[in-house]
Amino acid sequence: MTITKTLEDGTDVIGIDYRMNQLKDTVEELRIGKKGSAILLDTKQNFIMSPVAKTGDPAENAFYDNLYQNDSGHFSYKLNQDDKEMYFLTNELTG
Repeated sequence: MTITKTLEDGTDVIGIDYRMNQLKDTVEELRIGKKGSAILLDTKQNFIMSPVAKTGDPAENAFYDNLYQNDSGHFSYKLNQDDKEMYFLTNELTG
């Protein structure tokens, strides 16, 4: 995967190459607390990486809408009758 961004003055473009397998391994191995995990979503609310969904699957639960209202933050939600907390940050380069 390549991420590119035009410089603010429009004179050039910067690009970064990510190996999807390395990114997938990092996301799958990352544990937050005792039961937490990381996910990556695209700007269209589809999963890029997740331990609970396939790449390209839509993030359909209503609580995911919170991720697109601010660039960062946290909120509480319920999943399968369990109380959960989500902390999020939007990548400035990729949205």
